[in-house]
Amino acid sequence: MEVEDIVCNILSRLPVKSLMICKSVCKYWRGLISSPGFIRLQLNKSRENPRYIAHHSAWDTHLLKFDEDIFEKIPFPGNNMICSFNGLICWTNYFHRHQPDTSLKIHICNPATREVLLLPKVPHYKHLARIGVAVGSKINEYKVYGFFGNASKSHDEHWVCKAYSSMTKSWKGICHVSEIPMSSSKHISINGIVYWFMRSKRNASIPGSILGIDWEGNFIRISLPREAIITKDLFFVDFEGCLSLVSSTKACIRGFDIWVLKDGNESIWVKKFTDTIPIIEFRRVLPVSARKNEILFAHKKNLCLVYGVNNKTWRVNWLDNYRRCFRSAFAFTESLVPLVNSLIDKYDKLKKAISNHRYHVGDFFAILS
Repeated sequence: MEVEDIVCNILSRLPVKSLMICKSVCKYWRGLISSPGFIRLQLNKSRENPRYIAHHSAWDTHLLKFDEDIFEKIPFPGNNMICSFNGLICWTNYFHRHQPDTSLKIHICNPATREVLLLPKVPHYKHLARIGVAVGSKINEYKVYGFFGNASKSHDEHWVCKAYSSMTKSWKGICHVSEIPMSSSKHISINGIVYWFMRSKRNASIPGSILGIDWEGNFIRISLPREAIITKDLFFVDFEGCLSLVSSTKACIRGFDIWVLKDGNESIWVKKFTDTIPIIEFRRVLPVSARKNEILFAHKKNLCLVYGVNNKTWRVNWLDNYRRCFRSAFAFTESLVPLVNSLIDKYDKLKKAISNHRYHVGDFFAILS
């Protein structure tokens, strides 16, 4: 193993906050820590020990580390956390479904590096109804899907779905739709496909089906499992890389089922297991999230329960010093992934130019400038 590999292996285990300080040690370390290879290495190391990030109704956001307590309070430029991916957070500044376009803002943030990107506005549309983020194969590749319209009520018009790409840094129209997803916070991205719950035709307060949009912009409809108990308390989780649902049970008010999608084309679901939440009823759970082999159930107050999937055990965490409601919680991986003028983008362009054998000396300086 070369000296540089040893240095990278050691540095990649440090927290991002420490790495930001290490960049000031010397030019060599700064270049090393800023390199695409190191950024990927650090992210992979960080994925081995992910945390949770939680947003509270009192406009506060915290990184949570449940073998201790509240880890760190983080300031953000919004009041509605949409999702977390590759160390990045998507934020908006709206609570309600219809927000005037003059004040609507969508941000992508890296809470570890404190870098913030404001997405460009979408012209000609006054309201954003729903939003979701699909994650691509590259660590800095994502698409933000939004459902936009001009009317004040969702049933007064057809909505348009648009997608913002981190690669093109612009919005692109997908298609017009007659209905919109139920909620922005209850969406999930798995293998480049973003999923939302759609309202039931019989009861608008509960989900009736699932809408998916793949990386190419194709719409997918998936039926919910017929045997599942469908209430408003239905949650998406990523279980072993598969789209999965957490639902309540008939047998017990504290019981829950885990359903895993085996075939999206035929809407074939398999019940993975059933268990019971200690202390609280399932309907008292607000956000549900998953990381590696565990599932987080956050109570509406200051209680978090972490379920170990492999050994069927629970860890109960009382946040005694913070008695406020959870709005959302997601698995979070601390990273150095950049947002603007990414070295990763420049590196990929340079590698593509070399592989195509279509370059001049001046091209290198243009790409790296």
